Amino acid sequence: MSNVETLTSKETTAMLRKALKAIYPGVKFSVRSDRSSMSSSVRISWEDGPTTKEVEEVANGYEGSSFDGMIDMRYNRDSWLAPDGRAYFAGTKGTAGSMGVVPPCEEPAPVKGCRRVRFCLDSVFCSRKYSRAAIDAVLSTLKGKGAPEGIYTVRGDDDWGYSIDTNASAHADWLYWRQEAYKVMQAYHAEDDKKAA
Repeated sequence: MSNVETLTSKETTAMLRKALKAIYPGVKFSVRSDRSSMSSSVRISWEDGPTTKEVEEVANGYEGSSFDGMIDMRYNRDSWLAPDGRAYFAGTKGTAGSMGVVPPCEEPAPVKGCRRVRFCLDSVFCSRKYSRAAIDAVLSTLKGKGAPEGIYTVRGDDDWGYSIDTNASAHADWLYWRQEAYKVMQAYHAEDDKKAA
């Protein structure tokens, strides 16, 4: 499509950072770009706050390309850039014309005043990490449910985030407690997401 404005990966990264700050005030995001001779990408990480899926829904609008693994081919994607700086998928020619499996697709502008752009950013990767306070709150809930002493081990650090491991040798019902940890973690995340909203 003609009249599509192209934005550099540096401009795109700045817009993405600004959009995340506006949508999730109070959440500290690390937005780091990574460029090579063949591609450019951005890695987004944050602690607690919104889910990975929620951040991906924002970030995916800023991707300027995608990949068809059936024919090992990268193809362009256009986006709608709204007046508030938020980006939404606009369309692609796909790969069907090159014997691929991605059909052409067009989406209408989601709000008035959008302009059609192409971002020079191939991929966005999102990674939510969990604070020690979040893990401790989950462990406290599990203890209240009767989790045996020594069944859980906390792994990680402040830089990479924390996670809970189940010690299989610590208790005969370790599989039950692993599933229980997963359920409690999901419930905690849902509650944490409400607080961040």
